[in-house]
Amino acid sequence: MMKKLLIFAFIAQFSLLISQVTSGCDLQTLKSVNILTVDIKDLSCIAKNADRPSTVFYTFTSWCAPCRQKMPMVLDLEKRFNAAVFVLIMESEQDKMMPGGIDFIRKHAPEAKILILKDEAYTGGTRKRNSSFIADISSKKKMFNPGYGVFIVADSAGKVLKVTDNFTDYRKLANGSYESEERMLEREVFPLLK
Repeated sequence: MMKKLLIFAFIAQFSLLISQVTSGCDLQTLKSVNILTVDIKDLSCIAKNADRPSTVFYTFTSWCAPCRQKMPMVLDLEKRFNAAVFVLIMESEQDKMMPGGIDFIRKHAPEAKILILKDEAYTGGTRKRNSSFIADISSKKKMFNPGYGVFIVADSAGKVLKVTDNFTDYRKLANGSYESEERMLEREVFPLLK
């Protein structure tokens, strides 16, 4: 009972924080899961209204195991740097798996600020929505592998500074494997967080 009460208190506290950050933006709430729906224009508005010099949006899908595993590292960015951090759900507002992903985030990271990509902005299945969104926000019309678990960094003017690419941003190591997520973030993302 006490644990549920604490989780509810965290959700209420962060709902208030999200409403403060997004107060200047005209955002709608997806009532079924009580999270804000966004498009690229809305993300820019959120970054402009954040009380931090940098904002990070992390793309997430409910069935992406690496996305779930990275969640503590993602949320740690807000503690380590003066950045606002949001988890951006890439599934459709109607996707049957989406509420389970949100429940996972709220259970394991009640402090997470969660958004969902608007259906009217990006149609089709999750892969198509994700690829189109990443191409639009990164200004790269074709990324090798947009994947999920992408970090998007915006400044306080709402300008996107970096969209990580799950292929080209990782350096190949001498043993044929690729560097860790933490190493890639140290090189590609941390310098942008003020």
